[in-house]
Amino acid sequence: MTLKEFAAAVQTKVAAALNKKTELKEVIKLNGVKRYGLIIFDPVINISPTIYLEHFYGRFLDTQDWNSVINDIIRVYQNNMLDEPMDTEMFFDFSQVKEKVFYRLINYEKNRKLLEQMPHTGFLDLAKVFCIQYQNEDLGSGTIPIYHSHLENWGISADELEAVADANSPLLMKAFISGMDSILTEMGALQEDLSEAMPEECMPVYVMSNIQKSSGAGTMCYPDVLKVFSEKQNRDVIILPSSIHEVILIPMKEGDDINELKVMVHSVNTEMLEPEDFLSDNVYIYRRSTGQIEIA
Repeated sequence: MTLKEFAAAVQTKVAAALNKKTELKEVIKLNGVKRYGLIIFDPVINISPTIYLEHFYGRFLDTQDWNSVINDIIRVYQNNMLDEPMDTEMFFDFSQVKEKVFYRLINYEKNRKLLEQMPHTGFLDLAKVFCIQYQNEDLGSGTIPIYHSHLENWGISADELEAVADANSPLLMKAFISGMDSILTEMGALQEDLSEAMPEECMPVYVMSNIQKSSGAGTMCYPDVLKVFSEKQNRDVIILPSSIHEVILIPMKEGDDINELKVMVHSVNTEMLEPEDFLSDNVYIYRRSTGQIEIA
């Protein structure tokens, strides 16, 4: 049974079990990753959670147990459904969301289709895209990507949006830089794999992200963060795109083998990184003399 066949069967079984309208959506996520999402509608609730089915598909392949899988999907729905309709008017009024707008960095080439729908600004081989950060008693915390349709509703231009995001991002998603060793246990295996693969002569290395540890590669664009770091190190800085969530910083030394680092970055991206978290296979250098980042 393919994932598509599994998703269709799940939709039928869940609709019958709950006696509710359901919709199966094929969602294109970052970097062209395709996922199947099940939406279960309640006639009196205006927002329904999307339940992605890939995890359940893997479990079904292992167990062939339909009852367990369907019951778990229904349990996820019940645990995440709202008790009453949510006031969504704030998302249609830019003045109410303006202070929560920020930007993130994604790969340009792998997201061309997605970028056709979104206001964005090119940055090297990447793109700055814009989101709303929200905190809600019912929905919890999260982000909402901003599309061209939002700008039409708000009556603002892409340039106005970017100016707001540029001002907000360093405040909403504050940057931090830490030594690799001090955060290995916090940020998972990827940095450990990188530290093991890193040529010894590149040490010490640092991780730059934001305090939320989400979409932290955007800190590359913050004014003065890399400037202050490079001045403290008294060196230019090599930047390795660990993922969309963080980057690795290496104070540059004479004799650093950039090609070796490129091979390592590509290997980590291919073998260790979730496809949705991919940022770039390139290596970047921050030049103190210009205050600019360039592709190595």
